[in-house]
Amino acid sequence: MILTKPYIIEGIKLKEKASILIQEKIHKYDYVSINLNEILTKEQLEELYHFQGSLPSEYIYVEPDDYGIERDIHTTIFYGLKSNEDNFSIIDDYIKTNINSIELTIKGISFFRHSDSPYDVMKFEVESEGMRKIHSYVSSLPNENTFLDFSPHITIAYIKKGTFTDNQWQGYNSFTFCNKPIAISEIEFQDIYGNKKIIYI
Repeated sequence: MILTKPYIIEGIKLKEKASILIQEKIHKYDYVSINLNEILTKEQLEELYHFQGSLPSEYIYVEPDDYGIERDIHTTIFYGLKSNEDNFSIIDDYIKTNINSIELTIKGISFFRHSDSPYDVMKFEVESEGMRKIHSYVSSLPNENTFLDFSPHITIAYIKKGTFTDNQWQGYNSFTFCNKPIAISEIEFQDIYGNKKIIYI
């Protein structure tokens, strides 16, 4: 792309006729999730953000532009779906035909711990029969999902390995949004280009 007038990109003024390459961000897979930023109340989100902010910064595992504290509060229904222009309509039709309502329950805090990873994932466990039903259907579509054991969860933060023992925070559920069924009114579909579409229930 050749500029015909000066542009400012990320605070840097480019000269007229400067040559720049515009690269579209592509994810590897399509995926299906529930965006809890749209579901939880403002007070519930503030409660969660306050807890995240109380975690000592030296405990948080960070790398440039990744990991750290999770601000995109969501729970994934399926990741690893091979990109197909019909994926959205297929999943939308299935949900509208087979899912009359869906609820989820946020349980206590737990951790994903992997010996070959430099961090532990601090998360809330999630229970939802509806999520499992949708996951089971979507897994019948062409995919490269490598997580055969579906463990619905909400990531809180990426923690430096060994920072918390199993006795610290494990099972903690004294949040106002825990152990109460939460009605879900929409499912989010995102394609490899980051385009999001909503499936309303």
